[in-house]
Amino acid sequence: MLGAVLLSWLVNQFYKESSWTKWSVFHCAFRFNTYIGFAICQPLLGNEGFALLSLLIAIWVPISNTIAVMTLSFATNSEPSFNAFNRLKDVAKNPLIIATVTGLLFNLLSIPLPQIINIFIGYLSSAALALGLLCIGAGLTFEDVKKYRNLIGWCTLERLVLVPCLAISLAFFLLPNPIEACVLILFAALPTAQSCYVMTSKMKGNGAAVADLTSSQTLLSMLTLPVWTLLMKNYFLS
Repeated sequence: MLGAVLLSWLVNQFYKESSWTKWSVFHCAFRFNTYIGFAICQPLLGNEGFALLSLLIAIWVPISNTIAVMTLSFATNSEPSFNAFNRLKDVAKNPLIIATVTGLLFNLLSIPLPQIINIFIGYLSSAALALGLLCIGAGLTFEDVKKYRNLIGWCTLERLVLVPCLAISLAFFLLPNPIEACVLILFAALPTAQSCYVMTSKMKGNGAAVADLTSSQTLLSMLTLPVWTLLMKNYFLS
């Protein structure tokens, strides 16, 4: 993940766009679509792989969201210099950060949720994916796809090709357990999260560019994910 953040910064230097647009799409290169990850992981890697992927996601969701909020806050703020206190304040107010930290606290302290709240939140979470995709679809325009084609191309190459290649290199040298290696590769190969658009729009970033990029990555991952899963089966699980 930290390698993905660094690659995102490097790729950021290759396309000519405004600072506002560059930092709006920055987090799309290291955030991940958990829905797709879980859908692939269970049938491919079983319960052990599912548990390991859940652990990776639990650790990296708050970290990746914190990085995303700080960079978006800096990019969309009119302050001439970096103000650490204001950036941390933006992180503390972000709904994704609040939800993640609250969930972790309830888990660590073994506090049970009242059944009525559990049911209510369950209904909300079931609708979250559909609502996120509707928002992305509403913000997507083909004129913007053409306008940001170079940006979309570079960011998609980084997220769907370069980051998985980095994960494969690490897996070969550091993870002798084949299930662990496959979970790492799958985690790295996921397209960006659909919530990238919601966060960017809420923080007054370039939502149009992020909608185009999110849609493009999700569609193109239909081509790249089968390649990575085939590699996992042939070289790690055989």
